[in-house]
This record gives sequence, structure tokens and C-alpha cells, in this order.
Amino acid sequence: MNADLLEIIAVTALNFDVPADMLAGRNNCDRYRLPRQIAMYVARETTDLTSTDIASAFGRSCRCVSTAVATVERERTSDPAVNAVTDRLIAAVRFRERIRETGGIDVLAVARRVSRDPQRAAIGVSVMEVAALAATVLDLWEVARAAEAMVETDDVATAEALAGAITDTLNDMREGANA
Repeated sequence: MNADLLEIIAVTALNFDVPADMLAGRNNCDRYRLPRQIAMYVARETTDLTSTDIASAFGRSCRCVSTAVATVERERTSDPAVNAVTDRLIAAVRFRERIRETGGIDVLAVARRVSRDPQRAAIGVSVMEVAALAATVLDLWEVARAAEAMVETDDVATAEALAGAITDTLNDMREGANA
């Protein structure tokens, strides 16, 4: 699955406090419908992926993606809560994109700097560094939760892909710290 889509699914699941595998699965429960539709909408708004790519990641058809996008557009105009959560998710995805585009923030170095002298170092840490550190921790936590859910449902292939994503993120953090 595309890393951007994994991130969008994870951030959306975290925001709605639902398991990520329920957003990307065939479950049609009402509790997961709106979060899934919003995740599809965010994917259309923040990536260059086709409807086919998005549909595949969510185990749905292209028609479902089109319906989800139209539904969220309609809900955004009539429901301020849906509009606010959608804006917040889009902002979170774009924030992570900006961090990647600027070469990333060495969150491991930030964590080390703060842990040496929390009171002094925390004053010198930029908002961007704190946000990147928090985003990384949340990403790792959500990916780990999703991998655990996949193992429990015997979806070993997806669990292995998620474990690989965690490993890649940790390796990127280590490489940034050593650069």
C-alpha cells in the first residue's frame, strides 16, 4: 500500500479513535463509514493518486471513492464539525509533506537534546521541531496499533508491511541523527 495512504488512514483512524484496519477493510458498519469517506476525500485532496489507487487501498471500487468525495463535499458545507475535522486532517497531512520537503527534522536529535536538560532545551526547541517529534511518535504508535490488529486478524502480509514501515521510519530517524 502507498505510504501516503497508510499515513492518511492512520491519521484519520487516530482522529476518530477507530482501528485503521476498519477504514481500509470491507466493514460497512456506520461507525466507520464517515471516517473512511473523509480519509478517501483527504487522499484525493492531498495526493496525486488516482481513484483506482485509492479504491484499491480501501478495498472499494472507484465509484465508492467518487461517492465518498461527493458526500464529504456535501457534508462539509452543511456540518461544521465535518468541515473542521476534514480541514484538520488535510492540514496534518500537508504539514508532514512540508517537513519531508524541507529535508525533514531530525526528531531523534530533538528528543536527545530535550532529554539532556528538559527545562532548558525545551525552551530552545522550535514549534516545528516539537510538532515533528509529536507527529513521528503518533505515526509510530498508530502504525504499531494497526500492525497489532492485523496480526490478531491473521492478516500477516499487511502486518509485515506495517512492521516494515515502522522499521523504515526508525532507520530514517537514525540516519538523520548520524548525518
